[in-house]
Amino acid sequence: MALRELIAKKNRLWTRYIETRDSIIYKKYKSVRNKVRNETRKLRIEEQRQVATQCKDNPKIFWKFVNSKLKAHEHIGDLNTVDRDGNILMARTNLEKAEALGNFLRVYLSANLILLYLIYNPELVTRHLETL
Repeated sequence: MALRELIAKKNRLWTRYIETRDSIIYKKYKSVRNKVRNETRKLRIEEQRQVATQCKDNPKIFWKFVNSKLKAHEHIGDLNTVDRDGNILMARTNLEKAEALGNFLRVYLSANLILLYLIYNPELVTRHLETL
C-alpha cells in the first residue's frame, strides 16, 4: 500500500474512532499509525542515503538538503494583547510577540506560584482568615 493511501486510511480511522470511541477501531488506527510512521522513517533514511552517496559527484544536492534543514520557520502568528490601559494591541514583530508572551507567562506563573504557596502553607491562610 502506498504511503498516501496509508495516511488517508489513518485519517479515516481516526475520524471513525473520534465519532464512535470504539476500542477495536482504535487498535486498527494504532496499527496503521505505526505503519505510516515506519514508512516515513524508511523514506527519510533512504533520502539521507541518496544524498550521502551522491554528494561527491553532485555537491548541489548535499547543500540543498543541508539548507532545507537549516531554514527557520516562524510558527507564531500575530497575537492580540491588552496593555495596562485596557487597549487591545496586535503584536506583529518577533520582539512584540516575545514581550507579549513573556508578560502573559509572568502573570500566569506568578498567580500559580502564589496559589501553590498558599496550598503548601495553610497556616498563612488560616491567619489571613482570622483577620477577616
